[in-house]
Amino acid sequence: MDWIQIREKDLSIPPVEWRRIVPAGFMIGVSCHTVEELRKAEGADFAAYGPVFRPLSKDDPRPPLGIEGLRGLPLAMFLR
Repeated sequence: MDWIQIREKDLSIPPVEWRRIVPAGFMIGVSCHTVEELRKAEGADFAAYGPVFRPLSKDDPRPPLGIEGLRGLPLAMFLR
């Protein structure tokens, strides 16, 4: 299976535009850290949202969202 993971800073080309140029069956994922970025992820097959917990493998200046941060997401934000 072929796929691409679009970083939040690369959302200048939205997933709906990627969908027009990739072959059928190609999976599109987006890394998101805010609700606004999730809104821009329309057309993606999946979104990675976080950080939920502080990453152990790298320094990340963003505060972790925690489980409560996930609970605060509107259900309408879920993609396909």
